[in-house]
This record gives sequence, C-alpha cells and structure tokens, in this order.
Amino acid sequence: MDADQVRANAEKLRIAQAKIGETLKFRSESPAGRAAWEAACTHFHAYFDESFFPGGDAAWSGFLAGEKDSIELALIFLEVDQVTFRSGYHKEIVWDRLKRLRLTSEQQGRLEEIALLYLHRRVRREFWRMVNFMRQRGSASFWQSVEIIAGSGQEGSGQKARWMLLARRNVSVRRLIGAELFRARYEPNYLPQLDFLSSG
Repeated sequence: MDADQVRANAEKLRIAQAKIGETLKFRSESPAGRAAWEAACTHFHAYFDESFFPGGDAAWSGFLAGEKDSIELALIFLEVDQVTFRSGYHKEIVWDRLKRLRLTSEQQGRLEEIALLYLHRRVRREFWRMVNFMRQRGSASFWQSVEIIAGSGQEGSGQKARWMLLARRNVSVRRLIGAELFRARYEPNYLPQLDFLSSG
C-alpha cells in the first residue's frame, strides 16, 4: 500500500463520516430517515476497520504485535498524516510503539523528517508523543535542524521548535502551556505567554 492509496482511503472515510452527520438531522423524522442514518453508520464502521490504518485492522494488529513488515505501514501512516476519526489517537500509539522497535537508519531518517514537518503544522494531540520519541531517539543532526528552526524567526514553527528544545531538557512544556491557557481563561485581558524559551 502506498501513500496515494492511504490518502484516497482517508478521503473516503471522511466522506462516510460526513454522511452520518447529514442523515443524523433526519433520524427522528421518519422510519426512512432513521434507516438512512443507520445505513450510514453501518457503512462508516465497516469502512473504518479497513481504512483507519494502512492495511486495515489486520495490519494494525500486526503493528501492535511488533511485526517488522508493519513498520513500513506505520511510517506511511505518519507521513500521510491523515486527519480522520480517531486518527490522532492512533498516531499517538504509533509513536509510542515505535520507541520499542529496532529501526533502520533509513526508517529513523524518515521519522525525523516527519517530526520536522510537525513544526509547520497545527499542534494536535500526537505532537507531544512525537516530541517524546525524539527526546529519546532523535539524532544530533535532527536536533541541529530543530535549533535552526527555533532561531529562524518564524512565529509558529519557531515556537514549536523551542518547545521541543525545552522538552529535551526535561521541562514539562505541556504543563506550562496548560497553566498559561488556564490563566488566560479566568483572568481578563491576560495574554498567555507560550514562548517560554524566548522569555527566559
């Protein structure tokens, strides 16, 4: 299975999930409306088992069991970075499981490229699992790239790179972010300070 096929499957999965939302509003209006909603749910769940991970449920079970051939599927999954139902949860598991596996230098290099791309995207739940993986397995050249991005002056990616550098020093960055966002929610006119490395 290649990346294009994974992207196509993810798009079909998003369409199937949207169909549930479309039929939901008519679920209580008539027996036909309820039947359409139930059919949409059945179709989505059947397709989900085939498409939430490259190769479907069987390949996912193989990955969880540590099968060597499944590592390639996991890398494609992370490279495509599909955003579908529960995809963030599954990406968290992939990053955690990969820490326990013996990787080739080529596989490690691909993971480092994926990790650097995370710095240019919106932070989602799997971001912090990626950070934890790289804290333990990132190469010297990877961290040099992070330092370059951290000092690049790019507002979003630079800040995320600085978070990574702090996390590498065992600073609990997520807790600091949570405290700042909590303060901003309950203290009028407070602007959260999220660039902890720049603020010293």
